[in-house]
Amino acid sequence: SSYCGIYGFRPTHDAVSLEGCIPLSKSFDTVGWMANDAETLQLIGDVLLEDEKTDEGTYRKLYYPIEAWGLLDANIRTAFSPLMSTLEEKFDDIKWLTISNQGLQEWAETFRIIQGTEIWEEHGEWIQQVKPTFGQAIAGRFQTASTLKRNDAKRCVEIQKKIRSFLYTLLDEDGLIIIPTAHNVAPTLNANSNALDENRLKNMQLTCIAGLGGLPQITLPLTSIDNKPIGLSLIANHGQDKQLLEWSTKFMKSFV
Repeated sequence: SSYCGIYGFRPTHDAVSLEGCIPLSKSFDTVGWMANDAETLQLIGDVLLEDEKTDEGTYRKLYYPIEAWGLLDANIRTAFSPLMSTLEEKFDDIKWLTISNQGLQEWAETFRIIQGTEIWEEHGEWIQQVKPTFGQAIAGRFQTASTLKRNDAKRCVEIQKKIRSFLYTLLDEDGLIIIPTAHNVAPTLNANSNALDENRLKNMQLTCIAGLGGLPQITLPLTSIDNKPIGLSLIANHGQDKQLLEWSTKFMKSFV
């Protein structure tokens, strides 16, 4: 969504049924959706999401994770800067804080190990029997997944539980985390494999926050750099999907 300049939404884990979907990693699999405007994104949520208690205007705290914003180049931070004052007008309390004492690299690695272990448990037997042809990067990830140990995943699940508890407490009923959706604009078609790997690793440090927390996240196409879009994401507490969609729709109307 960030790369295409459109709206995207990732719901609370298990908020939308995965019946009929081919599983990848059950700890993180979720049904998201994209649209050209916030209103459509919200309408889809009205159809797919169960009713929840919403309280208009409850988001009063805005949190900027220092580690997430530290992933950006100066020109990307500059592009986001004019948006901040507009956003911050909507909140009573704005804080810059460190959310991961060991760094988001550890969070991304925790995500990677849990996901990779589950992927191999789900598809490893089929891959070994059928020996399908994958692209080089995908083949390499499956190969890495095949080497992961269940004990490593168990250790990472315990780390995930602590991360999830921390995020639930931080966000409470009235907080939002604000991060860049991606660390940069979309890579070029002729980008080399090293550049693509670096891009993916940095982006995982951003996407793993909502992923590990099982939290709803919305990306808004608020800016661009040299006519290339990049999104801004808001992450709410679990179960606040409709509330986040409604808030974002109203914000975009006021922003325009």
